Amino acid sequence: MIKFWIQVNRFAIGLIRRYAESKGDSSCSYIKFAETWCIPSDLYENVKEEFNRY
Repeated sequence: MIKFWIQVNRFAIGLIRRYAESKGDSSCSYIKFAETWCIPSDLYENVKEEFNRY
């Protein structure tokens, strides 16, 4: 069940990132991005992974 929530969180972060980019948000820091989009700090590692994909 934990793997399911990890995948859900990764998917959601990816959706938020694509949406943010479509609106012109080109945050260069994953922390700034997470703070701007109110992503909980316990998911910052997932945000970092998403940023490293590009």
